[in-house]
Amino acid sequence: MTRQLEYSCAGTDLGKWFRSSLKDSKDGLVILDADLILYFVYEYKIKALMLVEEKSRGDTIHTAQGMTLPIITKALSLGADGAGISFWGLHILRMENTTPDNSQWMTWDGIEKDCETIKKYLNFEMKP
Repeated sequence: MTRQLEYSCAGTDLGKWFRSSLKDSKDGLVILDADLILYFVYEYKIKALMLVEEKSRGDTIHTAQGMTLPIITKALSLGADGAGISFWGLHILRMENTTPDNSQWMTWDGIEKDCETIKKYLNFEMKP
């Protein structure tokens, strides 16, 4: 069985079934729920793409994500380059609470940042 969800309302029924019925990540199987916390941010006017992994309530990257996200990042980087898109990488936004506005602290790739800087990154006004 894979790592338990940290919040009882988190995940879908299928995701919960995956966790209780399939191999564990220590056995080689990693399934990421990319629709709820992994954001694909695309600025079509400048053809730039980045991924942002949301870690709210002080959560961190866990083993399975740490092994899988770099693979996804590399594949997207190669594909973006071939499509003429500037890939700005995968970034981890970790927050004390659930948004930059309601968090007293937040980090971007492990470095403490303020809300305005996060907005500039996400608006492609400043490269992380």
